[in-house]
Amino acid sequence: MAPSDTEKSAQEKDAKDAKDAKEKEKDQKDIKDKDIKETKEKESKEYKEKEEKEVKEKDDSEGLAGLSQGAAPPHDLARRGPPLAEPAATGRAFIRPEERPAVGERALRGADEDGDRGR
Repeated sequence: MAPSDTEKSAQEKDAKDAKDAKEKEKDQKDIKDKDIKETKEKESKEYKEKEEKEVKEKDDSEGLAGLSQGAAPPHDLARRGPPLAEPAATGRAFIRPEERPAVGERALRGADEDGDRGR
């Protein structure tokens, strides 16, 4: 027995409704996923900005803490503390001349020999 035209129309309508419902469900899921992703990105961005701001404020407050207590500015180091007891460098080498390797002698000898040949 063949289905009547009315039954065919009802079945086609039911199939179409089911397909539409699936598409609508998929669209809603896509929108939800997109909203979640956007929310996460926004929260992440806000968190990073907040962290950067806190770090900057902390650095600024620590950097200025010494100045607010009457400390000398960094460029004025001479007035910050007592002078050194003795200079750090004495101007003398720590390797005696007899301990030094003969670095560059071969190159100098080669240059002298080349200089004589060029004339």
